[in-house]
Amino acid sequence: MTLNGTLVRQVGVATAALALAIGASAAPASAQKPAKDRVDCIDYGAVPKAPTGAIPRDDLHVVKKDPLKIAAATAARAAGGKGAAAASIPTEPDPNFAVTVPVRFHEILKTNGNGGGDLSDARIAAQIDALNAGYAGTGFQFELVQNTETVQPEWWNLVGAYGSAMSTVRGGGKEVNMKRLLTDNDQATLDVYSASLGQHLLGWATFPSDFSEATSYPAPLPSYLDGVIIDFRSVPQPEGNTEGDTRVFPDGTYEQGDTLTHEVGHWLELYHTFQGGCTDNPAYNGGDQIADTPAEASPNFLCPEPGEDPRDSCPDDPGLDPVHNFMDYSFDVCLTEFTDEQAARMQFAWETYRS
Repeated sequence: MTLNGTLVRQVGVATAALALAIGASAAPASAQKPAKDRVDCIDYGAVPKAPTGAIPRDDLHVVKKDPLKIAAATAARAAGGKGAAAASIPTEPDPNFAVTVPVRFHEILKTNGNGGGDLSDARIAAQIDALNAGYAGTGFQFELVQNTETVQPEWWNLVGAYGSAMSTVRGGGKEVNMKRLLTDNDQATLDVYSASLGQHLLGWATFPSDFSEATSYPAPLPSYLDGVIIDFRSVPQPEGNTEGDTRVFPDGTYEQGDTLTHEVGHWLELYHTFQGGCTDNPAYNGGDQIADTPAEASPNFLCPEPGEDPRDSCPDDPGLDPVHNFMDYSFDVCLTEFTDEQAARMQFAWETYRS
């Protein structure tokens, strides 16, 4: 759920899900109409039904109005522009756009030694490689500039004292204290935190718009909260690597590093491909704001079988569900692409908020 911008990717409770257990099967249900006071969100736990023994990626995510469009209109007015064209977000990426994002990777450890979240240099390098592979062609590259290790048992299970309830920050006081200590407060630097998140969480991220006076509601988040948090087991493990804590999610699930790819998409102001559901549902406003991702009624969880077409959850809208898009919920092996318009949106968000 976004509460002042915290977006959570969650593993295994009552929200939307993808199967961890081998052989678990989805039981899709038709999209449930939201209550009148929740016209801008999707109940991921209801569309579709979570398969037994499964992993959801995010909690409820509420979008009242696209903040990037507000920022574009504000910039157009400041430049003396008039009309919708002057306030539009580009839909084609700039082929000359090239940004190398510095990455500060912060390992939170339960204990010194190999059993408490300690990641080898090879695993962190593999994670940066996976990130660069995912963002190839978007104009973004990522470079590791610092790796810290912090032994702090209280932060190891990084969930707040609020239990399953949401707060301004999903990790509660633990997250606040951790980020205050470790962040460099540079909006152009990607701070990544790895820990054992507890309650089956995969990770969460903040949007750049949530730190802006003009586009955050009800007030901007403190700058030190910026960044991405992931479960350490989602970091890929190179074959034969036996250093550090070698635990990883099972093959065919979240072991290829795309949890971070997905969350960095949010860090660059992308929404889910299924945001808003089908376009013929007037209760959902604006969807993911991206025209070249086909409409999708609900998250996709399992990969299509070999030779099988992706599902078509919005048959009245053109195109099959974008189950291979990094901003859907498919297993890592299925996630292979960003669209041109997603790349253009990320570029515009970078120039608006992070450059």
